[in-house]
Amino acid sequence: MQFTTHKKEDLINYTVLGIVLFSFFISELTIYFLSEGTVFVLSHFFYLPIILAAFEFPRRGMILSTLLATIYLVLIYWYSLTDVSSIITATMQFYVFVSVGIAVSFLSGSIKQGEKRFKDLANMLPQTVFETDEQGDFTYTNRSAFEMFGCITGSNGNGQNILSIIAPQDRERLKQDLGHAATGDGTGSNEYTAIRNDGTECPVIAYIRPIIQEQRHAGFRGIIIDITERKFAEDSQKQLNKRLSVINEIISAATSPTDLGRCLDVSLEKILSLMNFETGAIYLVDEQHSVARLEILKGISDEGRGHFLESMGTIRVDHHMYSRVFSENKPHYIEYDSNGNAHSPFSPEESGMLSFAAIPLIAEERNVGALFIASRRRYRFTDDEKVMLEAVGRELGNAILCNMLHDKLAKANREANLYLDILTHDVNNANTVMMGYAEMILMADDPSVRQFAEKFFRSVQQSIKIINNVSTIRRIHEREAALKPIELDRTIRNEIDHFPGIRINFESSGATVLADELLSDVFTNLIGNSTKFGGEEVEITIRVEEENSHYIVSVEDNGPGIPDREKARMFNRFQPGTSDKSGKGLGLSICRMLVRDYGGTIRAEDRVPGSAAEGTRITFTLKKAIDGEESSAEASQ
Repeated sequence: MQFTTHKKEDLINYTVLGIVLFSFFISELTIYFLSEGTVFVLSHFFYLPIILAAFEFPRRGMILSTLLATIYLVLIYWYSLTDVSSIITATMQFYVFVSVGIAVSFLSGSIKQGEKRFKDLANMLPQTVFETDEQGDFTYTNRSAFEMFGCITGSNGNGQNILSIIAPQDRERLKQDLGHAATGDGTGSNEYTAIRNDGTECPVIAYIRPIIQEQRHAGFRGIIIDITERKFAEDSQKQLNKRLSVINEIISAATSPTDLGRCLDVSLEKILSLMNFETGAIYLVDEQHSVARLEILKGISDEGRGHFLESMGTIRVDHHMYSRVFSENKPHYIEYDSNGNAHSPFSPEESGMLSFAAIPLIAEERNVGALFIASRRRYRFTDDEKVMLEAVGRELGNAILCNMLHDKLAKANREANLYLDILTHDVNNANTVMMGYAEMILMADDPSVRQFAEKFFRSVQQSIKIINNVSTIRRIHEREAALKPIELDRTIRNEIDHFPGIRINFESSGATVLADELLSDVFTNLIGNSTKFGGEEVEITIRVEEENSHYIVSVEDNGPGIPDREKARMFNRFQPGTSDKSGKGLGLSICRMLVRDYGGTIRAEDRVPGSAAEGTRITFTLKKAIDGEESSAEASQ
């Protein structure tokens, strides 16, 4: 730090006193030489106080130099009244003295003004600005250095050494860095631990450069910056990144296909590691929201686990100690004092836990459980930590709810499959028996009996067809959609063979399409629909036309046709037609599902354009099984 005000005033007073005494001495000496008749050497003595006064006091120095020049001129006039040449020389010398004083005062003023500007700027900086000699002793420091490290500048280079403000563990490294800086090999900036004037330590970064005078190393100058706030921000950012990483890991575990127990176990382990807590537990609430059962427990010794499970394995959600978390969905944080606090599942008297947090696990405004964490050290949760823990609670709550819904869905699927198995097996067996009895009744002699038997027979056939359609829909949803090359002609001819009494026209196409074994169900349903509505006299034509990368397949009949208002919705599931022969719309819905799975489209139109009563044409597209797609299809199997 620069000298104190008191020291500055003393220096000024000593300087003024020295100039005055020196001026008196020169004046007396001049009087002596003049009395002895010597004149020519007198003017040189006056340069010294004039220059010194003008340099040290630029404004007052000009007045003082003029006063000294006047004294010199008066003395010459007094002792050389008859010597005109001496008087003329003295007068000229007077102007020289005044000119020298003005010139030195101007230069000194510029130098001191620049020095003051530099010091003012340096004192405005919040960082420590310094200069040292070769040994590292401070020769100049700014105001910030005084505020941070105390008064560390001495006069004549005997100030505090730069090593004294650095922590002992970093001093040897600073010595090495100063050595490198002196030779020009330094990095320019290095981090150290400094010691403040109050004895506390702080991280700093020092920028040090050598001072070169007359081509030799004369010391160091540099800046020392306190980076405590930056380090705190970096540590906070690292902590925040760590928390975000943990939250991402928890979210990843929550959304992974692993079981819920594994998800909760990983999540609790991550949270305890992040918070540096020793003990944690996760409870899940039952469907009636009456009790919460322990699901995961960590940090309890084998000796204490049995006691904990006995007393805390199941807790009532309406208990006054837990209703805030389970019923009100509010987190609860406890920092224990020296007296302890009994309102916690982790009693300090028994387990030594001094800090505790209970976080509700919430999903869609519904409480599905709670997260408990505890520590044996005193800890105060920050606002950021509370936000993080509550966010984790919501993520775990969503994971638990999704798992619960998944379990319910799996259970519903198992029940549905059970019903389908009963439908397709037991009911179909009953239908088969009824078909046998119906066929026997059809052989009766009574026409009225045969009439009822035919109706009964058709009803059973319809029931069997519905069951087969339901079974097909089940196969569609359960199958793996791996398409492969299918010979279209063989598929169509196999289905034609299932309708021996129906006239069906078809010419071979040689087409191979991308589909699977369920492609035959498309033709079964389309031919069956034409037969049902057109009767045994119906004529069906199947055409296959090639177009670019796909085939256009059409199944047309000369039956009663379909009204235009029905064409757009006839492929919807459970959308029956207007005829008394119409079913539940499952057959055409199955056709659309399969064709879409094969990458095609399907539509209904009039066989004779503009005449709906002259028959129907169902047209759909199928992709060609070209070489590249065929290889891909085989690879996917």
